[in-house]
Amino acid sequence: MSSTLCLLEDLEISYCRSLMSLSSKGHKSICNQLQLLEINQCLKLSCLFSNTEFPITLKHLRIGGCPALEYIAQDFEETACLESIEIMFSGIKSLPRGLDKLIDLQEISLDSCSNLVSFEESGLPTTSFIAFNVDGCGKFGALPNCMASITSLRELHVWNCSADISFPRRDSLPISHHLKSQTHPKFIGHLWNGD
Repeated sequence: MSSTLCLLEDLEISYCRSLMSLSSKGHKSICNQLQLLEINQCLKLSCLFSNTEFPITLKHLRIGGCPALEYIAQDFEETACLESIEIMFSGIKSLPRGLDKLIDLQEISLDSCSNLVSFEESGLPTTSFIAFNVDGCGKFGALPNCMASITSLRELHVWNCSADISFPRRDSLPISHHLKSQTHPKFIGHLWNGD
């Protein structure tokens, strides 16, 4: 990858139907200035960073319409400064390990990721994380247990997911009076009825 390209702060890749990965032979890292990465309609993209390090300067990751995408990376680096993750219409099965290391992470939004089942139990950051949105992920069956310790959470939307979805115990949720919205009918009943 040329040194000029590595000075990019924002990178949008759309309709590259043959793109399979962002990994680059001979390069351990990709764009050391990158802050926004948006990828749309790359139908053969199966992984983002397999042989390449996750860009530690990346703040916003947006992926849409990549049905073959199964994973982003193996792990998030402790130094990563990711603030938001938005993934729509992808085949992602899980998010990388190490979400709890992302101290700047504020939002995760997952929409129509039909293969997503659950999160790694490594946890989520507890001080900056404010929004968790999951919609149309039919196999998604459990919120992370660590939700009980996230005192900063202000917005929780869970919609069109597994009918058997499980939530953290009601008495362990410090957030019920803070939340702007809780949209899964089972969760609302869980909060108010203690089910």
